[in-house]
Amino acid sequence: QLQQEIYTFAQRGRAAIPLTPADRRGAARDPFGHWYWIDATATAILARWAAANAPVQLYPADTDGSTGAAAPSVQPDCALDFQPVAAAVTAVPEQLAGLAVTTEGYLVVGSPATGTLLVFDLYALDGGYVRVPLPPPPNAPNATSQPFALAARTDGGLLVLDRVHKVVWILDSTLRPTSTEPGMPGQPLSFQPKQGLTRRAGTAPRAFPVELAAVDSIDIDPIAIDPIDIDPIAIEPLPDGSFWVLDTPPAAEAASRLWRYRLDAAPQRIELLTTDLIDQPADALDLAHIRGHDLAYLPTRASSGDYLERGVLYIVDVQGNQAYALTVDVSAHLQVRIERAYYPLRHFTGTALLATWSEGEAYYQQGTRWLPIRALPHLKYEEEARLELPPFDGRDPGCVWHRLCLDACIPPETQVLIETRAADLVEELEWQPWMRQPQPYRRPGGSEIPYYTLWSRNDLEDQDTGTWELLFQQAQGRWIQIRLTLDGNGRTSPVLRALRIHYPRYSYLKAYLPNLYAQDATSMQFVEDFLANPEGILTTIEGLIAQVQTLMDVRTVPAEATEWLASWLGLVFEPGWSDYQRRLLIAHAPYFFLRRGTRIGLLQAVLLAICPELGPDIFRDDVDYPTIRIVELYLTRSQAGIFAGDPTEPELTTTGDPQADARMRAHRFVVLLPSTLAPDTRRLVARIIELEKPAHTSFTLKEYWSLFRVGEIRLGLDTVLGQGGRFELFQIGQTALAEGALGAAFPHSLTTRTVLGN
Repeated sequence: QLQQEIYTFAQRGRAAIPLTPADRRGAARDPFGHWYWIDATATAILARWAAANAPVQLYPADTDGSTGAAAPSVQPDCALDFQPVAAAVTAVPEQLAGLAVTTEGYLVVGSPATGTLLVFDLYALDGGYVRVPLPPPPNAPNATSQPFALAARTDGGLLVLDRVHKVVWILDSTLRPTSTEPGMPGQPLSFQPKQGLTRRAGTAPRAFPVELAAVDSIDIDPIAIDPIDIDPIAIEPLPDGSFWVLDTPPAAEAASRLWRYRLDAAPQRIELLTTDLIDQPADALDLAHIRGHDLAYLPTRASSGDYLERGVLYIVDVQGNQAYALTVDVSAHLQVRIERAYYPLRHFTGTALLATWSEGEAYYQQGTRWLPIRALPHLKYEEEARLELPPFDGRDPGCVWHRLCLDACIPPETQVLIETRAADLVEELEWQPWMRQPQPYRRPGGSEIPYYTLWSRNDLEDQDTGTWELLFQQAQGRWIQIRLTLDGNGRTSPVLRALRIHYPRYSYLKAYLPNLYAQDATSMQFVEDFLANPEGILTTIEGLIAQVQTLMDVRTVPAEATEWLASWLGLVFEPGWSDYQRRLLIAHAPYFFLRRGTRIGLLQAVLLAICPELGPDIFRDDVDYPTIRIVELYLTRSQAGIFAGDPTEPELTTTGDPQADARMRAHRFVVLLPSTLAPDTRRLVARIIELEKPAHTSFTLKEYWSLFRVGEIRLGLDTVLGQGGRFELFQIGQTALAEGALGAAFPHSLTTRTVLGN
């Protein structure tokens, strides 16, 4: 398809007013889904609970105990005789900057004027806080650290960016500054702990922050970079302990710089010039560089749950109307590429971007709401591209090339122009003129290859998608070369997935008509082209007949023909079954029919319906799925049902008459299902059992809570280790009382707190 370009939002009116560092205040989200941010005045902390729509003010709390409501002013009726000598001094609200929630459950907010951090315990949120001072910056010992941006680390610690002094403080989980330089170990003390690190004599270690200015060399390129200054504006952690710093110079024409700082190596830098982030000439780009205001990083997570050394970095531009997504690889050298997608931000005020690693989402603030960053299908493409294919060999001199077929989507206002040149020698191709071929048309019957398609059902519903075909005109020679020109309108693009050339042309004129029709060259060419139409139709039909064995193989039969193939075996599918379930049943139909109506056959039918992920292992004689169980009642003639695998019958039920008990249990069985199955799934199981069971039998559907009961169930036969039905999380409106457990185990689940009382 045509090259997709980077879409840039056109700035107009008030939207063209850029954001400033003063708009950066800070925001965070805790693991329970609650949002916290600093308000527009930078003097209060607001929160919006996960189940609420309106925010509340956490700090500062009003003197009357309310949250955020100002006390009404009272005007006296007349002036009193005695007045104060001096007017009362109005308290100046404390300015706040930077906010983060640590993994230990602490809400931390920076106070630039005092050089401290306000620490709130979210598990005991009563309005109180602890003020933690920051050490003075090493490059200005007499000054006060001014926190600007905060970011939580994965180990419970914190990153504090001092934008004024250009340093980053690294705090541990106790919010104490850690040293970034190795210290000299002292002599071991006389008394040592039994476990843990060796205690040594000496003073407390000094805290060395990461200084961001005057970097001498960068290891991203072999060329050394001269010392430069830095204007940091945002900070973001990585899973390995390193962190990003976004550097945006004040000059409007300067590009932002992205730094990755590591404690064990020199920092890495990338200049956010578009030509360095994308493989495209500079003159074809509307966006020359990126000037960032904030960033959020989402690392890629493996199936095992571990974070990989790559991810996506979202950077919002200083206009605040859109974000850019950068794919990042930090495994070796820093590699950054920009995604060709449009991420709009509506009414973004510049507070902060947030990244939730557990969800894999990035959010931005819109008023009092937080919305995920999403790519919109507002695409922009180049308007023309030309592709010359390599020469194709027809093997025979004078080969008459027949047809060209394209698996393509050619929307309105776009087209694919096709030109060819042919010659008997490949060296002569470049001397032959390009010949324009007719416009391709969309084949109504699909691909010319029997039972083959590259498109899904939804794709084929589009009238512009399918197999497009043309008949070559005056293309004769052993070698042929094709040139494709893709034209678009800038908003959409033709898409080509496959190209096939058919040769040599099978001539109905030479095969079926007298030589009389071939005497005149002009009329012969007309008849040849005219007969190519029925030849294409008949050849397609002949191909379908020749490849009919495709419909008889469960691996190759089209999805729409699986029911037809199943009808040959007398199989009927559930309407909601997937294509995989249908093919799985057809493939194992002989095995299934041999065991149909037996206990194992009923179990396999149920597993196929609700647990298809088990795959072919379903159709095994030793298949065992302990949470779904079928118990035949004749096994409970002389013992309680619990010993036969039915935990709902702990006692033996008998009338004392052996014949009556036998008749009561004959031809009956119980199907046991976990209580956690949805009602629709239980009804599906009942319908399948009714269809598959022997006609003379009857069954009862029962639910159970758990299979493991010490003293009642035999270990090895009935044991399922893990949480049973009563351990399912309670859901309002779905779970009955006393049938679920509350999802939150607070406060007894806290490992970093000491809980006093109940």
